[in-house]
Amino acid sequence: MKETLNNNNSNSTVKNFIIKTTVITSLIVWILGSHTSNFLKSLSNLLIDPLFSIDLDNNGIPDLKELDKYNVKIGNIKLPLGRILIELLKLIFNISCVFLFIYIVINFTDLAKNVKLE
Repeated sequence: MKETLNNNNSNSTVKNFIIKTTVITSLIVWILGSHTSNFLKSLSNLLIDPLFSIDLDNNGIPDLKELDKYNVKIGNIKLPLGRILIELLKLIFNISCVFLFIYIVINFTDLAKNVKLE
């Protein structure tokens, strides 16, 4: 009888340890993910938005900013196709940054030395 009580007590201790470390790990990952997301948004705004502010014909109006105003009308629905394209470019930029970071970590550091991608 004592063995089962000790066994239940140790199982409870292990469960508590796992729950505590999981909560802490989840919190850390959430904070890092949030900051990384904010950083990538800022970086893409700083790098991509100026590209759309270029005035190619020197008339004082940014030419590619007109893409932001491009809309497609389907029936009574007005679709902001230009804005969707700009956001798609930012998404591709963000995915490329994440891919580049993962590629560098895997191939040029010892952090993922034992990880084999198949």
